[in-house]
Amino acid sequence: MFDKMKDLWEMKKKMEDMKRELDGIVLESEDELVKVAITGSQEIKSVTIKADLSSVDKSALEASLTETVKRAIG
Repeated sequence: MFDKMKDLWEMKKKMEDMKRELDGIVLESEDELVKVAITGSQEIKSVTIKADLSSVDKSALEASLTETVKRAIG
């Protein structure tokens, strides 16, 4: 029983180390309208609107943001 507890503790420690490592990796994706930065553990760090909002169609901006986030994750 103690061996299993020890194994679980070691696995938990490895998972925490891996999460810390993934949090240190930042991936970016961008197009002409938006830029997205995301960590390796898929936490969005920033979203930057690069275009002048007065000249951009709302649906185009939404589609751009959706696709840019998908590329950053994938």
